[in-house]
Formats: sequence, structure tokens, C-alpha cells
Amino acid sequence: MSLLYVRKHSLGEYAVDGFDVNAVGWVLTLNARVLSQEDRRVLYGLWTQLLRGQTEDKSKVDWLIRWMLPRSIRLSEKSTGAFAKLVDRMAELRPERFGYNALRKRRDAWLLQTALSFLCWFLAAKFLPNSFPLFREIVPTLFVMSFACLVPTMTLWRAAAAVRHLSAKWQLTYSAAIPRGSEHVMPGK
Repeated sequence: MSLLYVRKHSLGEYAVDGFDVNAVGWVLTLNARVLSQEDRRVLYGLWTQLLRGQTEDKSKVDWLIRWMLPRSIRLSEKSTGAFAKLVDRMAELRPERFGYNALRKRRDAWLLQTALSFLCWFLAAKFLPNSFPLFREIVPTLFVMSFACLVPTMTLWRAAAAVRHLSAKWQLTYSAAIPRGSEHVMPGK
């Protein structure tokens, strides 16, 4: 098991890896307060099962890849199944928090925040005169703020992608929306 294990996409299908697991884990952790005690217990059990599978997957990979690229290791079918169970249960419990559409909306909001932060930094750096009071504080602060917005943006991006590809409900909705025979037609053709 070499670098083929690390590849994100194989023949056009989505391959789930450790980055997706971490992204969904962060989303789950940051939204745990909206869950009941029983729901937390159920999701914790599914999360533990997923992490055990992921640890088993990592043990089958060369130690150098495990050490250098631990999150890039592709999940096995067994671990992907455990991940799909977790994602489905999360979306079932709180679709307004954990469903694909909710994650996509949150991702888009953070993406807009990131773009606006970079725009503010650029405008301040370009158009504020160096003699402006607090110039040396404003410009670096806006720069750091814009990069800080990238973390939740990328996390939500990966979580939304994982939910989109793993959620049975989303797959049923998506496949029902595509007319038969047009699955492989390129958009605009």
C-alpha cells in the first residue's frame, strides 16, 4: 500500500480521507451543545467506531506516509461505511446544522467573509497613507484576520463535501433530480 492510498480522487469517484474526518469532527464538536445527551452518546459511539477504523487503515500504510501525510491517507471501505453512518445520523438528528445544505450555506458565508477580509486588507494597504494614525496596526491586523477566516472556510468546505458524498439522503435526492440517461452528460452540452 503505497502512494495510491494517498490519492484523493481515483477514476472520478470521491475518496474520503483524514481531512474529511477532521473537518466533520470539528463541525460535530463545535455544535455538540445543540444535541441532547442521548444524541451525543450515539454520535460519540459512531465517532469512536470511525476513529478505530481510521487507526486500522493507518496501520496498513508505510510508516513514512503515516508520519508525513497522516490526514491524506484514504479510508478503507469499512471506515468509509462507518463515516457514512456517522454523517447520516448527524444529518438525521440536526439537518439544519449537519445537513449538506446547512454546511454549504455556512461554508459560503465564511467564504464571503474571507473574500471581504482580503478586500479590506488590500484596500487599506493600497489606499491608506503611511502617515495615517494606526496604519501599522490596521493593515497587519486585517491581513491576519483574512487568513484566520480561511480555517473555518476550508473546514466547512471539506465537511460539506464529505456529507455530500457520504449522506444517503443527499444521494437519494441528488440521483432523483437527475433524469435517467443523463448522468454522464457534461453541463452546457
